[in-house]
Amino acid sequence: MDEFERELLKEYRFQALELVLRATPSRWWGTHKENFSGWKEYMRVIKLRFGYVNTRMIEKYSGKDDPHDDLA
Repeated sequence: MDEFERELLKEYRFQALELVLRATPSRWWGTHKENFSGWKEYMRVIKLRFGYVNTRMIEKYSGKDDPHDDLA
Protein backbone atom coordinates (compact mmCIF):
# COMPACT_ATOMS: atom_id res chain seq x y z
CA MET A 1 0.00 0.00 0.00
CA ASP A 2 2.95 2.35 0.55
CA GLU A 3 3.97 1.93 -3.08
CA PHE A 4 0.34 2.42 -4.11
CA GLU A 5 0.27 5.75 -2.25
CA ARG A 6 3.47 6.93 -3.92
CA GLU A 7 2.25 6.01 -7.41
CA LEU A 8 -1.23 7.57 -7.36
CA LEU A 9 -2.43 11.07 -6.68
CA LYS A 10 -4.52 11.44 -3.53
CA GLU A 11 -7.75 12.14 -5.39
CA TYR A 12 -7.51 8.83 -7.31
CA ARG A 13 -6.41 6.43 -4.56
CA PHE A 14 -9.82 5.53 -3.19
CA GLN A 15 -11.34 4.80 -6.61
CA ALA A 16 -8.29 2.78 -7.67
CA LEU A 17 -8.57 0.42 -4.68
CA GLU A 18 -11.13 -1.68 -6.53
CA LEU A 19 -8.64 -2.43 -9.30
CA VAL A 20 -5.62 -2.83 -7.05
CA LEU A 21 -7.25 -5.21 -4.60
CA ARG A 22 -8.53 -7.43 -7.39
CA ALA A 23 -5.00 -7.62 -8.76
CA THR A 24 -3.66 -9.10 -5.52
CA PRO A 25 -4.49 -12.73 -6.47
CA SER A 26 -2.71 -12.16 -9.76
CA ARG A 27 0.46 -10.97 -8.03
CA TRP A 28 0.17 -13.84 -5.54
CA TRP A 29 -0.07 -16.34 -8.42
CA GLY A 30 3.02 -14.88 -10.04
CA THR A 31 5.10 -15.61 -6.96
CA HIS A 32 3.58 -19.01 -6.04
CA LYS A 33 2.74 -20.77 -9.31
CA GLU A 34 5.75 -23.09 -9.13
CA ASN A 35 4.30 -24.61 -5.93
CA PHE A 36 1.29 -26.20 -7.64
CA SER A 37 1.06 -29.39 -9.63
CA GLY A 38 -2.52 -28.98 -10.85
CA TRP A 39 -5.80 -27.12 -10.93
CA LYS A 40 -7.45 -28.83 -7.95
CA GLU A 41 -4.56 -28.04 -5.66
CA TYR A 42 -4.49 -24.43 -6.87
CA MET A 43 -8.24 -23.97 -6.35
CA ARG A 44 -8.07 -25.37 -2.82
CA VAL A 45 -5.28 -23.01 -1.81
CA ILE A 46 -6.63 -19.92 -3.60
CA LYS A 47 -9.98 -20.34 -1.87
CA LEU A 48 -8.27 -20.64 1.49
CA ARG A 49 -6.06 -17.64 0.82
CA PHE A 50 -8.55 -15.26 -0.82
CA GLY A 51 -11.97 -16.69 -0.02
CA TYR A 52 -14.51 -14.93 2.10
CA VAL A 53 -14.76 -15.64 5.80
CA ASN A 54 -18.28 -16.80 6.62
CA THR A 55 -18.14 -15.60 10.20
CA ARG A 56 -20.14 -12.47 10.92
CA MET A 57 -18.61 -9.78 13.12
CA ILE A 58 -21.39 -10.16 15.70
CA GLU A 59 -20.38 -13.81 16.18
CA LYS A 60 -16.82 -12.81 17.08
CA TYR A 61 -17.50 -9.97 19.49
CA SER A 62 -19.30 -10.76 22.73
CA GLY A 63 -19.89 -7.11 23.71
CA LYS A 64 -18.57 -7.73 27.22
CA ASP A 65 -15.05 -6.41 26.79
CA ASP A 66 -12.82 -4.20 24.65
CA PRO A 67 -13.49 -4.99 20.95
CA HIS A 68 -9.89 -4.35 19.83
CA ASP A 69 -8.82 -7.97 20.46
CA ASP A 70 -11.80 -9.33 18.56
CA LEU A 71 -11.29 -6.98 15.63
CA ALA A 72 -7.63 -7.96 15.32
